[in-house]
Amino acid sequence: MVSGEPGGSIPEVRQRLSQGFSGAEIYDAIGSTHAIFASSVSCEANMGMHFLADDYCLFELVDPETLEVIPFEDGAEGEIVLTGLEKECAPAIRWRDKDIVQVFTEPCECGKPGFRFVVKGRADYMLLVRGVNVYPHAIKDVVTSFHPRVTGNIQIVLNEPPPVVMPPLPIKIEVEDKIKASDEQELIEEIEDKIHNSLRFRAKVELVNFGSLESKMGSTHKSQLILKTYE
Repeated sequence: MVSGEPGGSIPEVRQRLSQGFSGAEIYDAIGSTHAIFASSVSCEANMGMHFLADDYCLFELVDPETLEVIPFEDGAEGEIVLTGLEKECAPAIRWRDKDIVQVFTEPCECGKPGFRFVVKGRADYMLLVRGVNVYPHAIKDVVTSFHPRVTGNIQIVLNEPPPVVMPPLPIKIEVEDKIKASDEQELIEEIEDKIHNSLRFRAKVELVNFGSLESKMGSTHKSQLILKTYE
């Protein structure tokens, strides 16, 4: 069971973890210590994380900009707002979790009842690229699909304060050490095209050597996906 980063919900990451741990089954989990420690976990169908704590925690969706409540229906997207129903020590009342999610209310293939959701990004990391809302983890998801040519480590370069960013958005992407230099330009074009087709904004991809981003991002803490050159 993995938590703290969205990798457990990304098929390519899940496959690499399973292979690396001799065929282990990988499940993604999420929670909020402000309301309840562990509230949701994925199932064998890998169609999102099932919310398992409706008797301990009230789960709402709001628009991250207006804070208006979003109707809870299949496919709805918004920021999680949580209220702990049984926590007695400093209970969280309508706590903004800052996670942007998409909920699914249709029955899951596994047969378990209740709604489930996938994390789309963080409200405090959202970028606005020519009118398009962009979340760093969504970029990372697209890049990870190019494994094994890339490691999955990325760094978004911001040359001015967010959230408004002018395209093309500079993105450093770490490549595997076995990729040929002659194939790099083709890979850059493939990634830029997929980012544009999937996320609707233009990126300027720079490939960097294997290990150069991992050392900067650290292996024991949450990934630092944004480099602020203006600070």
